[in-house]
Amino acid sequence: IPSNNGREYQEKTGEQPLRLRVQEELKHQSSSRCHKRKNQMKIGHIYLDLQKYLDSPDRIVRALAGWSLGICGHASAIDKIEQLTNDHHEFNLYWDYHIHKVSVASLAKQALQKLK
Repeated sequence: IPSNNGREYQEKTGEQPLRLRVQEELKHQSSSRCHKRKNQMKIGHIYLDLQKYLDSPDRIVRALAGWSLGICGHASAIDKIEQLTNDHHEFNLYWDYHIHKVSVASLAKQALQKLK
């Protein structure tokens, strides 16, 4: 492999030298692992914040907290989310560019489906 980082090799063969391909792949994997870990840490912090809203006096806040916990995938709040399945209070939820008529119970059931 020529000393100029494989440029001549790449020009002659149309391929990047193996050493450079491996370096790029390792850099990508390392970056990907760091990004994944950073997202896991963010979700962990979000989970702690959301969990306290399951005790809110506002039933809509409780419903949205439970629903969000289902999206995050944290199953340790299942007992509290299951309690929400008995609350059939309906409200409007703007989601995915549409207004949906939902109930506290329906959001809790969606969350439980994702968690089980």
